[in-house]
Amino acid sequence: MDEEQAWIERAKRGDEAAFAELVRRHQTRTYRICRAMLGDDREADEAAQDVFVRLYERLATFRGDSRLSTWLYRVTLNLCADRLRRRKWSWWIGLDGLNLAGRAQDQPDRQAEDRDEVRRLSQAMERLPREFRDVLALRELEGRPYAEIAEILGISIGTVESRLYRAKEKMRNELEVE
Repeated sequence: MDEEQAWIERAKRGDEAAFAELVRRHQTRTYRICRAMLGDDREADEAAQDVFVRLYERLATFRGDSRLSTWLYRVTLNLCADRLRRRKWSWWIGLDGLNLAGRAQDQPDRQAEDRDEVRRLSQAMERLPREFRDVLALRELEGRPYAEIAEILGISIGTVESRLYRAKEKMRNELEVE
C-alpha cells in the first residue's frame, strides 16, 4: 500500500487529519483547474471546495481502481462544466494559462495586450466542444501525460491525441478569423 492509499484508508475510517492531508495534497491542482475553467478566483475557490465536499461525501465508495488524482480531475471537470452550464457564459482561461515568459508585466501597454489576448483566447475556447476543452485544459494547463488524460476522461490515448490535435486546430482557426 502506497502512502496516499494509507491516507485514503485512514480518511475512510473517519480520521479528519488524514482527510485534511488528502485535501492539502490536491488543493493546488484542483484550484488551478477550477480557475482556468471558471476564470474567477472566488468562483474557483467555491468550486474547489465543492470538489472536496464531494470527495468527503463519496470517499467511502472510492475503490482505488484509479489514482485519487484521476478521480478528482474528473469530478473537478464535471463540477466546473455544471457551473458553466448554469451560468451560461464563456469558458475562461486566466493569465496563468498563457505563455507570458519574458514579457514585461509592469508595462501598461503590455498588460492591456495581455488582457486582450486572454479575451481572445477565452472566446475561442468558449466555442470549443467540451471534450476538446477538457483535453486542452489537462494537457496544456496541467501538463498531464496522454495516458493520464485518457484515464481521467475514460477514453483511449489515440482519442486524446486526436482531440488535442483537433482542439488546437480549431483554436488556430478561431484566432485567425478574429
